[in-house]
Amino acid sequence: PAPAMDSGQLRKATSADDSPAPGYLFVEIAKQTLAGADVSDKVAEYLLGRLKKNDYNVKKKALIVIRHVCKNGHVEFKRFFQRENAELKAALQFRGPPHPLRGDEPYRAVRDAAKQAMEAVFAADTGGDRSHAAVPASRMEGFGSGSRATAGSGRGAGAAPSAYRDVTASSRPAASVSAGGMQGFGNYDPSADKSWLDKATDKVAGMLGVDGGSHGGGPPIPAGPSGTPGYNFATNRGPTAGHYGGGGGGG
Repeated sequence: PAPAMDSGQLRKATSADDSPAPGYLFVEIAKQTLAGADVSDKVAEYLLGRLKKNDYNVKKKALIVIRHVCKNGHVEFKRFFQRENAELKAALQFRGPPHPLRGDEPYRAVRDAAKQAMEAVFAADTGGDRSHAAVPASRMEGFGSGSRATAGSGRGAGAAPSAYRDVTASSRPAASVSAGGMQGFGNYDPSADKSWLDKATDKVAGMLGVDGGSHGGGPPIPAGPSGTPGYNFATNRGPTAGHYGGGGGGG
């Protein structure tokens, strides 16, 4: 069977009592219009009839339903009220005898609802026929919702996002240049390769003020195990003992 309008939902949503219509009814009525243009027109005609009533509750509720369906229902519903807008315009000026307790407030509520309904009816339609959900072409290009990739732009499925490239570039350590030379990657520190004996020898030589291979008039300082000039404590004994230049008497 062809889909039909559910007038029971429409009557409940536009009742004459003061209680607000349940929110789920707006969703259900919008779904009714999505069944097709014929059903959409029937729903619009029903609401137009309710809008012609002089009861402020009925009129206000009809306007609220119209606003919701324009945003979420079939596009033909909106077009219907773009053509049949006389009652909407009249509701913008709706007035009546003051309410005993609320004064002009019920009529002002109708005028406010009419203004919001008019804005929804004449709002730019960007979704097309909402009875068939469509994916905009811009969403189909590449991955995600990014802009279209162009030649040489570096954007597309294989290019890293610019934010990612910026973060990775900023996280790389930068080598610094000082007066003493480069300090960073690739610099060789010869002291790191010295043995403990070489280091001890250098320290003793520094304490004695030795520079290179001799100590004043004393014997030459032999090289350490790795070729670094050092001090051998055996140089004052054995084959090396003797008098080497400088002052000093015989003994």
